[in-house]
Amino acid sequence: MLLQTSFYINVVFLIYLWEIVNLISLQIMNKYICSYLLIFFCSCAIHINENDFWTLDKSDLEFIVSEFSPNLLDQKFNNSEDSLKLYEIEQADILNITKKHRYTWVALWRPFCSSDFCRNINYYSNVSEEFSNLDFKLILISETYNLRDIRKVVKNSTFTKPIFVLKNSYYGKKLRKNRVRFFDELNNNSIPKTKFGYSNLLFKDSTLIYAGDSISSDLIKDKIGFI
Repeated sequence: MLLQTSFYINVVFLIYLWEIVNLISLQIMNKYICSYLLIFFCSCAIHINENDFWTLDKSDLEFIVSEFSPNLLDQKFNNSEDSLKLYEIEQADILNITKKHRYTWVALWRPFCSSDFCRNINYYSNVSEEFSNLDFKLILISETYNLRDIRKVVKNSTFTKPIFVLKNSYYGKKLRKNRVRFFDELNNNSIPKTKFGYSNLLFKDSTLIYAGDSISSDLIKDKIGFI
């Protein structure tokens, strides 16, 4: 009887011990899973709302041109997938262009955006061509360095103008911060400031005459007094 009781106690103890081991193992596993998920989501959060400069590898850098030339606006480009390049640009480059031309439309473009306005890159060239006889220049600037997104949009277009990108070494990597700084530096205090910046800027000579998130042929005509 004593042996049976001892055996029973040992079995109960082993079962209890096994439950404890399983519980500890589960807690440890959950700890690792939570740690992994925390690292994963923190990593995603770090790169959300950034310009994707960090994604460029050595081969991608061959398609990034850091030296700016105002003559780029007078050239036509073969923007096929294997030859498309991004030309880095900053405040001084833009102001230099606005001083040399009567009208300049500076458009910030988000190639990852799913709206028709973002996907239809031909819209920019079609509108600007309407005013080409007025010394009207378009500066289309990508907010990101994501060549994959840019090529995906451009390959389905007839866009032959240069595509610029906000220079990472000048503006930094944060999209919202870049938009605000971009507008503030180009504003001549004639346009009220905004928390988010603007996507489209229209200059007459070197004076900013319009800033907004949308622009059209009719709006441009109204702003420049086109008849």
